[in-house]
Amino acid sequence: MAFPSPQRSPLASILAGLPPPPAPLGHVWGDDGAGYRYRFAVYDIHACPSAPNAVYIFAALQGLTYVPLYVGRAEALSRRLSDHERRDEAIRRGARYLLVHVPGVSDPVGYAEAERRLIRHYAPTLNEQHNPLAALLAR
Repeated sequence: MAFPSPQRSPLASILAGLPPPPAPLGHVWGDDGAGYRYRFAVYDIHACPSAPNAVYIFAALQGLTYVPLYVGRAEALSRRLSDHERRDEAIRRGARYLLVHVPGVSDPVGYAEAERRLIRHYAPTLNEQHNPLAALLAR
């Protein structure tokens, strides 16, 4: 329960014009093929949630399965997503969801290693520099 403050905080006046942060639509679990599971928050593809040191996926939904089209990582997620060079292409290819995993302090796999493992396991079509098949087909 919140109690109204008799004085208006300077921070409240700064934040008054900002929209609330996006709320996740739900959560899903994904694995990296090496036995480690990741908990992802699911957002609409156009969301720009704020998170530090995050792994994110632009994903399409096929049946009940999220199919990764692009896997990336960001030190500051909302800044990275604000003008992402692959988001429009992912949408054209069917992506409707943004999946976000933020490793906890005690997680044995950090965000940079998680990105590498997920790219290796799923070989997303838009991760050309990490996808040997996509690189060959682009020639």
